Amino acid sequence: MRTFFSLLLLLTVMLLPITAPAEDTAPLPQAAPYDLASTFEAYPGYRTSGETWELVSHETLAMLEYLQRAASGNTVCGFYFSLRGNLKTGLVIPYLHVFYQGSSAKLHPSSVSILVSGVRYDFSGTSSDLPLGNVTLELLSFPLDQAGIGAWRAVAAENAVKLLLSGDKTYAVDLLDTDAPRSIQQHLGTACFAGSATLLSVADAAVAFNDYQLWDLNAAYCATTTGVLPKMTSTELSWALDCEPFSNTSMGLLCVGDSGKRVRLLQDQLTQHGFLVGSRDDFYGEQTQSAVLLAQKYYGLLCTGCADRALYDCMTNNESPRQDSLPSRSGKSANVGALSLVLSRYWFASSASAAQASGILGSISADNADEALLILDGTAENTGTSALLASSACTAGIFINGMEFPAKLLFERDNGALLEETLPPTMQTRFVLVAQVPRAFAQNASKIVLRLSGTETTQDISLT
Repeated sequence: MRTFFSLLLLLTVMLLPITAPAEDTAPLPQAAPYDLASTFEAYPGYRTSGETWELVSHETLAMLEYLQRAASGNTVCGFYFSLRGNLKTGLVIPYLHVFYQGSSAKLHPSSVSILVSGVRYDFSGTSSDLPLGNVTLELLSFPLDQAGIGAWRAVAAENAVKLLLSGDKTYAVDLLDTDAPRSIQQHLGTACFAGSATLLSVADAAVAFNDYQLWDLNAAYCATTTGVLPKMTSTELSWALDCEPFSNTSMGLLCVGDSGKRVRLLQDQLTQHGFLVGSRDDFYGEQTQSAVLLAQKYYGLLCTGCADRALYDCMTNNESPRQDSLPSRSGKSANVGALSLVLSRYWFASSASAAQASGILGSISADNADEALLILDGTAENTGTSALLASSACTAGIFINGMEFPAKLLFERDNGALLEETLPPTMQTRFVLVAQVPRAFAQNASKIVLRLSGTETTQDISLT
């Protein structure tokens, strides 16, 4: 009897229809828009230089022209936003720029704090000169990350902010959007708010920052080109002020030029924890600023040179240094033999590169201007015990609207500086898969499917 049922079960299994693996139809995010240059080139504030482009609002152009005529001999301060990008890689990087000119010695600003509706946004960077005719402004420029877009939205939605610049000295100013500006600074305030709102509207329509997925590559690009990472901190002012020695400060900060008992309390903590050596003089000068920068770096805080409650709490609570953790990225899984892939995102551009690439060995480009690259990336792992050659491990193809294009699989090596076909055993790294397609397909790709074929299996993965 048992033999009979065993044979019946075997016969039933044999008679079941044999079907190919089901196509994974859940979409991957398109990480960035394609060919923004054609969208922005009609705007008066759009310009290109080599492979890079920049866009500012027309209000910002008018403000910079006004500064050429009105800023000479006056103390002025303001801000504007811009979009910068790379024509080849498809990266789009939003920037905040803060400018200053004083009537005396240079400020050499290295950080700025912006107070908007009870929230303080802090940025840190290095300053440069912005020549405008006979006037030269000091300019701080900060690349923005996804959190920085939130600060941009907050500024664009308001008509009053407070700026505090800190460097060799500090300078604070209230910027207002007034209906009838009279002073130079009031005219600048009105232009600052108008320009930020206009460009944000253009950016939301063309880039859709809520859907943009290349923030990690933005950070890597900024690190290799300017050395300034997109990083910002936000602090509720009510929390920042609810602590001595910051309770009586306007923005919950102690900065260069401050003095008195509050500074002595800060210096006591800096000395106790080994960040400040020497006598304490109750004055926030260069020595105290250097100690604060050292402490902020030690605790993994944004290095602004201005002390706040976050730093003070780290010292008084004897916290350990913080380490930035790498963001996790989810996606679709694919396994071909010993090769395990997690597909995260795709986009179209003229060039693809390793995250930390600085030369041709870390990049791959389309053959000509009539072609584009479909770029797919994620995480690859060699689960085997021997080195894996991508072209031998699997064959990859991209189907766009039913037409197939061959694809090439490459792995990041040398800490993200190179792209190679070989993946050592047990190694996990970022992969980049590229397929060259006509620009027309990049602009009208309604259905995209990745096919991975090994010696024994074939898997179709829908990207759209």
